[in-house]
Amino acid sequence: IRHNEARRSHQLWRHQAGGAGPDVLVHEEPNELFNLVVAKSLDGRTLMLGAIAKDTQDWRVLPADRPDGTWREVLPRRTGQEYDITPFGRELLLRVNDRGVNFRLLRLAMKPGRGPVLTPADLKAGRELIAHRPDAMVEGAVAFKTHAVAQVREGGSIKLRIFPLSGGAPRDIAFQELA
Repeated sequence: IRHNEARRSHQLWRHQAGGAGPDVLVHEEPNELFNLVVAKSLDGRTLMLGAIAKDTQDWRVLPADRPDGTWREVLPRRTGQEYDITPFGRELLLRVNDRGVNFRLLRLAMKPGRGPVLTPADLKAGRELIAHRPDAMVEGAVAFKTHAVAQVREGGSIKLRIFPLSGGAPRDIAFQELA
């Protein structure tokens, strides 16, 4: 990631480790309200490139074993829509505020091919793990080998909701202290 004069992270470059060739510009964010971030999924299989502004986010993904490949947009950018992703295998957890400020959590299959990984229609058809509620904030989620874990804040308290990835009922771990 490179920064401009205003210290805004706006470019992602690829460097071949040990290579003598020039670095290659992979993505440049033209909108000065957005900063770029890059990360790798917990399972190590997916690279993630996020463009993040105050109230809008969008993400792109790339198989980690094909760094020369084409980054695929997860969802089209929409002003006011924030989301984050947790890829695992050929699926992802999507935390999105499309139905309200407190977010909801979906489990979705990533579309193969070259186009977007998801479409807005997929958000309607996806498996909703946690519905949006005005009295509970879905703060984050992560997928491990056999389970997904979501952090939910409700009534000032935090709880973890554990989802078996193979199916079955989720269970909650509540914390006694107010957050």
